[in-house]
Amino acid sequence: MRADRDGCLFRVEGTDEYYVNLDEEEGNHCTCPDFFYRKRECKHIHRCNQLIKPLKRWMQ
Repeated sequence: MRADRDGCLFRVEGTDEYYVNLDEEEGNHCTCPDFFYRKRECKHIHRCNQLIKPLKRWMQ
């Protein structure tokens, strides 16, 4: 994970490898096929949001 004030970038590994970018200004993005075709938040984005939630509260 890489995080800064502009957003967070995650590398998700499993069967395949995807990159998730959590960006409040430009919107969240994932390189998985589900996000590409549906243009909606995928399970990778949801999981990364769960992981980053405590950090966001701590940074406020």
